[in-house]
Amino acid sequence: MSESESKYRLLAQNSSDVIWTLDNDFRFTYISPSIYLLRGLSPEEAMRETIQDTMTPHAQEVVQKAIAMGKENERAKNYVPVQVEIEQYHKDGHLIWVEISIRAMLNDKHEKIGYMGISRDITQRKIIEKEIKEAVERFDAVLANVPIGLYIFWIRANGHMEFEYVSDRWCDILQISREKALADASFVNRHIHEDEIEDFLLLNKEAARERKKFVWEGRFTNTGENRWFRIESSPIAFNNGDTQWYGILQEITDRKLAEKALHESEEKFRSLADTAKVLISITADTYGTKYLYVNDEWHRVLGYSKEEAQNLKPIDVVAPEYRQQVMDNAAKRIEGKQAPAQYELKVITRGGETKYLDFSSTVINFGNKTGFLTTAIDISKRKQIEEALRESEAKLRELNAQKDKFFSIIAHDLKSPFNAIMGFSELLIDQIKEKDYQGIDKYAKIIEQSSQRAVDLLMNLLEWSRAQTGRMEYNPENFDLVDLIEENKMLFDVIAGQKAIKIKKVIPHEIPVFADKPMISTVIRNLISNAIKFTRQGGEIKVSAQKRSKEILVSVSDNGIGIAPERLEKLFRIDESDSTSVTNNEKGTGLGLILCKEFVKNHGGKIWAESEQGKGSVFYFTLFCNAN
Repeated sequence: MSESESKYRLLAQNSSDVIWTLDNDFRFTYISPSIYLLRGLSPEEAMRETIQDTMTPHAQEVVQKAIAMGKENERAKNYVPVQVEIEQYHKDGHLIWVEISIRAMLNDKHEKIGYMGISRDITQRKIIEKEIKEAVERFDAVLANVPIGLYIFWIRANGHMEFEYVSDRWCDILQISREKALADASFVNRHIHEDEIEDFLLLNKEAARERKKFVWEGRFTNTGENRWFRIESSPIAFNNGDTQWYGILQEITDRKLAEKALHESEEKFRSLADTAKVLISITADTYGTKYLYVNDEWHRVLGYSKEEAQNLKPIDVVAPEYRQQVMDNAAKRIEGKQAPAQYELKVITRGGETKYLDFSSTVINFGNKTGFLTTAIDISKRKQIEEALRESEAKLRELNAQKDKFFSIIAHDLKSPFNAIMGFSELLIDQIKEKDYQGIDKYAKIIEQSSQRAVDLLMNLLEWSRAQTGRMEYNPENFDLVDLIEENKMLFDVIAGQKAIKIKKVIPHEIPVFADKPMISTVIRNLISNAIKFTRQGGEIKVSAQKRSKEILVSVSDNGIGIAPERLEKLFRIDESDSTSVTNNEKGTGLGLILCKEFVKNHGGKIWAESEQGKGSVFYFTLFCNAN
């Protein structure tokens, strides 16, 4: 307790504010050393005074009221400090202004044992306030014939509001006497016009909360329906929570009437412009600054609301590849140089849709500013028809290429294995008839391989046909990609073993995906099958899979014969694909890779290949289909 008391005494003795205590009879029991800085007294000299001796009679009345208020608070068990501002005597006789905060002191039994107070010198602040008030009064005489009213308004920390000063002109404008205004600050709020009161209170609250300039325009009910006024005021905040507002009041009726006439004129223009089926806009300065006006057709075509248009740079709606052209043309035309006034322009709507406009603009001047009056016609449908024709032409070429490829596969690649099956079947029958069994196992093997190739080709043809005609639906489900890779590897273990090819896996324990299982199985199956075809006897195939940030990367690599650079770019194109000789006299049509591309594309991924002749190839594909 002794150490705690010492710490608090140390704090009190080093505080710039004067800390003091009174007993229940209002006798000083302690005064901190900073009393010397405040009143020029030592703590001992000050302790010999009574609290009444330190202040003027008026200050004594203020303190007595504060003490009475404090006692009321004590009876209500509310021990919040009471603050007052009073004049006190300095040792040399002159008066100083002091802000006093006093509250009851309680012991550990919650019994009042006296009072504790803090005194702070506010003389300088009071001098400044007095000087400001005197300066305002001096200037008020000068401003008597100026149509601007002045006022000083207080909002106290406890919520009390009052006018400290109002000029004669202020009183004349609001048709109220100075005495009434100073006596009743609520007069202003009570006479705000009902159409403007909500805006007035909102701005007032915001300015008070953020301590920023308050600006309001509106009407007062006691001055006539058609008189308009503007109030501007700025705050000064004090440490005790009080805020002082210095403001001006002026009548702006003539300006409002002019604005009303201009508004009516603008409304007529808007009515005409909004009925037009042409995009109309007015922009300020260069084309990249801001919109001053846009009509209804502009909103309909571009999708932005009127509020959004006000905060939108016109250049932002222009497609990026057209922006520099628009800015250059606008700058030239403002400078009076030759530049096209009409051309086609691509724009981006609020929803991200691309549209085309037949665009024209005229330089206009308003006041000291230069801008553009712009009109445009939406030609997107015409452009869509043109694009559809181009796409139809490209699609037709692609369909012709697919048709040619399809017939090529049937005429050549599908005929080849069946010819082998039929030819070797006849040889096999003849040798069996002659009971010559030498080499028949070789013929049977060729028949088996040709049959398998024919089956694989037919399966790919069937799946590709279904994909092209839209009969193959995309049905994603949750499954483990690792299990699917293992299933497909097992399908090829025997075939790979016939060429002494090892299939290795470099995959984690599990990779959950949400995808169309049959499609992904077809992709993996085709890539492994191709790798076996293009890998020499005794080669190696490696299947890898890994999860990355937003995708799954799968690869199938081999150390086979590789792919020529000129063919690498054509692997996944139906119009460029051709049959390729591989190892063991096998054949590849390229249709499997085209099918793989279709299926990977359905999953939002991509497929590509890397290869070096004589060293092998790596086929990659990605999936953006993490498990749900």
